[in-house]
Formats: sequence, structure tokens, C-alpha cells
Amino acid sequence: MPIMPMWGYSNGAGFGGMFWGWLPLLLCLLGFGLLIWALLSMAERYNRRYERSFAELAEPGALETLQRRYARGEIDEPTYLRMRQQLDAPELTAPGSAAR
Repeated sequence: MPIMPMWGYSNGAGFGGMFWGWLPLLLCLLGFGLLIWALLSMAERYNRRYERSFAELAEPGALETLQRRYARGEIDEPTYLRMRQQLDAPELTAPGSAAR
């Protein structure tokens, strides 16, 4: 029995076959692109959040600076005590200005 050719059928080739053949590849590329975008977005958010906290740790506060100056001998004890009292006051005033 001879095999009869199937005229008009191209086993999925043609415009429709080409579209469905590329669709899984395009979906995979889109998925990988979204995954990379999400990871970069999370990394940027993580960096912004912890960049501020590291900057705060790097710069000493006023009281720590005062203690370091006193420890190095840059200021004497009465000056240290006066400046510390000003820093501990609930309302900070500029040095040399009188409180009203």
C-alpha cells in the first residue's frame, strides 16, 4: 500500500507554526528579564536602606566628639563639663548665647 502525501498540511510549519514555535522562547526570555529586574530592584532597595545606617555609624555624634576632644587633651575639664551640660540640656542653645 503506497503512502499518500497529505497535501495542504505542513506539520506545524508556516506562519502559525513559526509563531507557536517562538512563543516558549519569548516567554522564557521575558521571565528571565523579570527575574533579573526584580533582583536588581531588591538590591537597590537594600543598598539605599543600609547606606543611611552605615553613614550614621561612620559619623560620630556631638557627645562622642566632645569626649574624644577631652581624651586627646584639646579641652580642659571645666570646658568639657560646661559643653556636656549644654549637650544634655533639653533645649540646645548656641555656645556663648544666653538662654532667655
